[in-house]
Amino acid sequence: MAQKVLRNVTHCIFDMDGLLLDTETLYTKAAQLVLDPYGKTYTFDVKQQIMGLQTRPVAEFMIKCYDLPLTWEEH
Repeated sequence: MAQKVLRNVTHCIFDMDGLLLDTETLYTKAAQLVLDPYGKTYTFDVKQQIMGLQTRPVAEFMIKCYDLPLTWEEH
């Protein structure tokens, strides 16, 4: 049986703009899953306002925008 040769990682791709990986679809689905129990709908208008923000500002905005009974850590 041939032995596997492991190589060091020499390159890493950070696809932050969705060029290679369609992560926006996943973010949209995740946001809607959070809103579903509250009968709210994640809109494109809201999505436009939070694009590019980090985790805490996104969570705080969503909580305020949708009047959710959560803290940003729970979101």
